[in-house]
Formats: sequence, C-alpha cells, structure tokens
Amino acid sequence: MYVRLHEHEVIRQFVKYAIVGCLNVTLSLGIFNVLRLVEAPRLVASTVAFLLTSVNGFLLNKLWSFRDQRSHRVTRQYLRFVSFTLVGLGLFSIAFRLLLIPLGDFGRIGENAAFLGAIPISVVWNFTAYRRWTFTTRHA
Repeated sequence: MYVRLHEHEVIRQFVKYAIVGCLNVTLSLGIFNVLRLVEAPRLVASTVAFLLTSVNGFLLNKLWSFRDQRSHRVTRQYLRFVSFTLVGLGLFSIAFRLLLIPLGDFGRIGENAAFLGAIPISVVWNFTAYRRWTFTTRHA
C-alpha cells in the first residue's frame, strides 16, 4: 500500500494533507471549546480557532504534504496560502451557520457537530487551491 501511495502523487499529497488536517481539526476544536468556555461568541470562537491553526497548516503542508522546498518568495507564498485559507474560512463559516440552524438547539454537542460538519467544504477548496496555486513550481 505504501509503495502504491507514492505512485500517485495527488493521492500521497492528499493523504498527508488529510493527516495535517486531522491534527489541525483537533487543535481547532480545542481552541474553539476553550473560547466557548470563556463565553466567546460561536462565530468568533470558530474564526479564531480556524485562523490560529492556519500557520501550523502552512508549515506542515509546505514542508511535508506538498514537499515544497523553495525558500525564496515564502512571504508571497504565505500570503497566497492565507488568501485561499480566508476563502476556505468563508465557505466554512457559511456552512457552520447553516448547520447551526438545525443543530444549534442541541447545545455544545450541536455546536461541535456543526463545526465538524462544516469542515469538508473547506477541505476540498483548500486542498485544490493549495495544490494548484500555492505549493507548485509554476509560481516560483
């Protein structure tokens, strides 16, 4: 299986991207719940959690998932990453708000279910944008 994974670059990248994503989801949920414990509004807590894990996501995806070793124009690359992440945040926030409609009455469990349910929308967008426009040699 490991050998097959390396035969298909996009699959290898997505599996590593997903592992980074799982780590970030864990961190993000922790941050979200800590902020909710101190009574931060739901959208503020979800936005802060999402943004704080973006730096971790950039570094791990750059160096490990996409194996991008370029050291020049890193600031430009990070700004591109942040721009795409912000679009992902917008998609995530819209999905989160929509999922809160049926789930919001279930308290913290409903909030966490809405949070988790909104993630796949941004996952698809972010992976595609990072692979095509952020961690590619065409923009060296």
